[in-house]
Amino acid sequence: MSRVSDVSCYRNLPRPFQGFLIHKVKGWGLTRTSIYDINGKDVYVINNVLVRGEQMKVYIGADHRGYGFKKKIIKVLNDQKYDVIDMGSYESSPSCDYPKIAYKVASKVAKLRDGRGILICMSGIGQAMAANKVRGAYAALCYNAQSAALSRKHNNANILVLGAKFVKEREIGRIIRTWFETDFEGGRHRRRVNQIKKIEKGLKI
Repeated sequence: MSRVSDVSCYRNLPRPFQGFLIHKVKGWGLTRTSIYDINGKDVYVINNVLVRGEQMKVYIGADHRGYGFKKKIIKVLNDQKYDVIDMGSYESSPSCDYPKIAYKVASKVAKLRDGRGILICMSGIGQAMAANKVRGAYAALCYNAQSAALSRKHNNANILVLGAKFVKEREIGRIIRTWFETDFEGGRHRRRVNQIKKIEKGLKI
Protein backbone atom coordinates (compact mmCIF):
# COMPACT_ATOMS: atom_id res chain seq x y z
CA MET A 1 0.00 0.00 0.00
CA SER A 2 2.97 2.32 -0.26
CA ARG A 3 2.41 3.24 -3.91
CA VAL A 4 -0.54 5.54 -4.29
CA SER A 5 -1.71 6.66 -7.71
CA ASP A 6 -4.35 9.09 -8.88
CA VAL A 7 -5.66 10.61 -5.66
CA SER A 8 -9.37 11.17 -6.26
CA CYS A 9 -12.36 12.21 -4.24
CA TYR A 10 -15.22 9.89 -5.16
CA ARG A 11 -18.76 11.22 -4.91
CA ASN A 12 -22.14 9.49 -5.14
CA LEU A 13 -20.93 6.57 -3.09
CA PRO A 14 -23.27 4.34 -1.11
CA ARG A 15 -22.84 4.17 2.62
CA PRO A 16 -20.37 3.69 4.24
CA PHE A 17 -18.36 5.46 1.53
CA GLN A 18 -20.07 8.87 1.67
CA GLY A 19 -17.85 11.55 3.10
CA PHE A 20 -14.64 9.67 2.45
CA LEU A 21 -11.67 10.75 0.39
CA ILE A 22 -10.86 7.64 -1.61
CA HIS A 23 -7.31 7.05 -2.81
CA LYS A 24 -6.65 4.49 -5.53
CA VAL A 25 -3.85 2.07 -4.67
CA LYS A 26 -1.85 0.03 -7.19
CA GLY A 27 -0.67 -3.51 -6.83
CA TRP A 28 -3.56 -5.29 -5.14
CA GLY A 29 -5.55 -8.06 -6.77
CA LEU A 30 -8.81 -7.90 -4.89
CA THR A 31 -11.73 -7.73 -7.30
CA ARG A 32 -15.02 -7.35 -5.46
CA THR A 33 -16.72 -4.53 -3.65
CA SER A 34 -15.88 -5.19 -0.02
CA ILE A 35 -14.44 -3.66 3.12
CA TYR A 36 -11.14 -5.01 4.43
CA ASP A 37 -9.21 -4.26 7.58
CA ILE A 38 -5.51 -4.12 6.68
CA ASN A 39 -3.07 -3.07 9.38
CA GLY A 40 -5.92 -1.61 11.39
CA LYS A 41 -7.20 0.60 8.58
CA ASP A 42 -10.35 0.24 6.52
CA VAL A 43 -9.57 -0.54 2.88
CA TYR A 44 -12.31 -0.68 0.26
CA VAL A 45 -12.71 -2.31 -3.11
CA ILE A 46 -15.10 -0.40 -5.36
CA ASN A 47 -15.69 -1.45 -8.96
CA ASN A 48 -12.71 -3.80 -8.83
CA VAL A 49 -10.34 -1.03 -7.69
CA LEU A 50 -8.70 -1.25 -4.29
CA VAL A 51 -8.87 2.03 -2.44
CA ARG A 52 -8.14 3.29 1.02
CA GLY A 53 -10.55 5.54 2.82
CA GLU A 54 -10.04 8.77 4.72
CA GLN A 55 -12.86 10.98 5.92
CA MET A 56 -13.10 14.35 4.20
CA LYS A 57 -12.54 17.22 6.63
CA VAL A 58 -15.17 19.94 6.55
CA TYR A 59 -14.53 23.14 8.49
CA ILE A 60 -17.69 25.00 9.36
CA GLY A 61 -18.28 28.38 10.95
CA ALA A 62 -21.07 30.86 11.52
CA ASP A 63 -21.66 34.12 13.30
CA HIS A 64 -24.52 34.62 15.78
CA ARG A 65 -27.07 35.04 12.96
CA GLY A 66 -26.03 31.75 11.36
CA TYR A 67 -25.64 29.70 14.54
CA GLY A 68 -29.00 27.89 14.32
CA PHE A 69 -28.47 27.11 10.65
CA LYS A 70 -25.01 25.77 11.40
CA LYS A 71 -26.38 23.24 13.88
CA LYS A 72 -28.73 21.86 11.21
CA ILE A 73 -25.94 21.68 8.63
CA ILE A 74 -23.64 19.84 11.04
CA LYS A 75 -26.33 17.19 11.52
CA VAL A 76 -26.60 16.74 7.73
CA LEU A 77 -22.83 16.43 7.42
CA ASN A 78 -22.56 13.96 10.29
CA ASP A 79 -25.31 11.82 8.73
CA GLN A 80 -23.25 11.72 5.53
CA LYS A 81 -20.12 10.65 7.44
CA TYR A 82 -18.01 13.78 6.97
CA ASP A 83 -15.36 14.73 9.53
CA VAL A 84 -16.82 18.03 10.76
CA ILE A 85 -14.67 20.59 12.58
CA ASP A 86 -16.73 23.37 14.17
CA MET A 87 -14.83 26.68 14.19
CA GLY A 88 -17.52 28.69 16.02
CA SER A 89 -19.51 30.61 16.93
CA TYR A 90 -20.70 28.27 19.66
CA GLU A 91 -23.76 30.25 20.75
CA SER A 92 -26.36 32.55 19.25
CA SER A 93 -25.58 35.41 21.61
CA PRO A 94 -23.81 37.68 22.19
CA SER A 95 -23.16 38.93 18.67
CA CYS A 96 -19.77 38.20 17.15
CA ASP A 97 -17.68 39.45 14.23
CA TYR A 98 -18.06 37.29 11.13
CA PRO A 99 -14.62 38.17 9.60
CA LYS A 100 -12.87 36.33 12.43
CA ILE A 101 -14.94 33.19 11.79
CA ALA A 102 -14.40 33.44 8.03
CA TYR A 103 -10.66 33.82 8.50
CA LYS A 104 -10.42 30.74 10.74
CA VAL A 105 -12.34 28.53 8.30
CA ALA A 106 -10.71 29.85 5.13
CA SER A 107 -7.20 29.53 6.59
CA LYS A 108 -7.77 25.87 7.39
CA VAL A 109 -9.35 25.02 4.03
CA ALA A 110 -6.67 26.81 2.01
CA LYS A 111 -3.96 24.61 3.52
CA LEU A 112 -5.57 21.33 2.48
CA ARG A 113 -5.60 19.82 -1.00
CA ASP A 114 -9.08 18.38 -0.59
CA GLY A 115 -10.34 20.48 2.30
CA ARG A 116 -13.80 22.01 2.23
CA GLY A 117 -15.49 24.66 4.30
CA ILE A 118 -18.95 26.05 4.97
CA LEU A 119 -19.71 29.53 6.28
CA ILE A 120 -23.05 30.97 7.38
CA CYS A 121 -24.23 34.42 8.37
CA MET A 122 -27.48 36.31 7.83
CA SER A 123 -26.96 37.12 4.15
CA GLY A 124 -23.72 35.24 3.48
CA ILE A 125 -22.25 38.29 1.78
CA GLY A 126 -19.87 39.33 4.55
CA GLN A 127 -18.57 35.80 5.09
CA ALA A 128 -17.86 35.40 1.37
CA MET A 129 -16.06 38.73 1.15
CA ALA A 130 -13.88 37.95 4.17
CA ALA A 131 -13.08 34.35 3.21
CA ASN A 132 -12.01 35.34 -0.30
CA LYS A 133 -9.31 37.58 1.13
CA VAL A 134 -7.44 34.43 2.25
CA ARG A 135 -5.12 33.14 -0.46
CA GLY A 136 -6.20 29.68 -1.61
CA ALA A 137 -9.76 30.10 -0.36
CA TYR A 138 -12.46 30.23 -3.03
CA ALA A 139 -15.77 30.96 -1.36
CA ALA A 140 -19.05 30.90 -3.28
CA LEU A 141 -22.28 32.40 -1.96
CA CYS A 142 -25.09 30.05 -2.97
CA TYR A 143 -28.84 30.27 -2.40
CA ASN A 144 -30.00 27.04 -4.04
CA ALA A 145 -28.77 23.67 -5.31
CA GLN A 146 -28.25 24.93 -8.86
CA SER A 147 -25.90 27.71 -7.81
CA ALA A 148 -24.11 25.25 -5.50
CA ALA A 149 -23.55 22.87 -8.43
CA LEU A 150 -22.26 25.64 -10.69
CA SER A 151 -19.88 26.90 -8.00
CA ARG A 152 -18.21 23.50 -8.14
CA LYS A 153 -18.51 22.73 -11.87
CA HIS A 154 -17.33 26.11 -13.13
CA ASN A 155 -15.46 27.74 -10.25
CA ASN A 156 -14.00 24.86 -8.20
CA ALA A 157 -15.15 26.57 -5.00
CA ASN A 158 -13.78 25.05 -1.81
CA ILE A 159 -15.97 27.03 0.59
CA LEU A 160 -19.76 27.09 0.45
CA VAL A 161 -21.33 30.23 1.89
CA LEU A 162 -25.01 30.30 2.88
CA GLY A 163 -27.29 33.11 3.99
CA ALA A 164 -29.55 31.98 6.82
CA LYS A 165 -32.15 34.62 5.94
CA PHE A 166 -32.51 33.53 2.32
CA VAL A 167 -31.99 29.76 2.22
CA LYS A 168 -35.04 27.67 3.09
CA GLU A 169 -34.37 25.09 5.79
CA ARG A 170 -35.94 22.32 3.71
CA GLU A 171 -33.32 23.01 1.01
CA ILE A 172 -30.28 22.61 3.27
CA GLY A 173 -29.80 18.89 2.68
CA ARG A 174 -30.14 19.17 -1.08
CA ILE A 175 -27.74 22.10 -1.33
CA ILE A 176 -25.13 20.37 0.82
CA ARG A 177 -25.35 17.06 -1.07
CA THR A 178 -25.19 18.79 -4.43
CA TRP A 179 -22.16 20.85 -3.49
CA PHE A 180 -20.18 17.92 -2.16
CA GLU A 181 -21.15 15.51 -4.95
CA THR A 182 -20.38 17.87 -7.86
CA ASP A 183 -16.90 17.82 -9.38
CA PHE A 184 -14.98 20.57 -11.15
CA GLU A 185 -15.38 20.24 -14.92
CA GLY A 186 -11.98 21.66 -15.82
CA GLY A 187 -11.47 22.57 -19.47
CA ARG A 188 -12.18 26.24 -20.22
CA HIS A 189 -13.22 26.68 -16.59
CA ARG A 190 -9.74 25.68 -15.42
CA ARG A 191 -8.26 28.44 -17.58
CA ARG A 192 -10.55 30.96 -15.93
CA VAL A 193 -9.89 29.68 -12.42
CA ASN A 194 -6.16 29.94 -13.11
CA GLN A 195 -6.71 33.56 -14.12
CA ILE A 196 -8.33 34.17 -10.73
CA LYS A 197 -5.26 32.64 -9.09
CA LYS A 198 -3.03 35.04 -11.03
CA ILE A 199 -5.07 37.99 -9.78
CA GLU A 200 -4.70 36.57 -6.27
CA LYS A 201 -0.91 36.65 -6.71
CA GLY A 202 -0.95 40.24 -8.01
CA LEU A 203 -0.10 39.19 -11.58
CA LYS A 204 -1.51 40.65 -14.78
CA ILE A 205 -3.92 38.58 -16.85
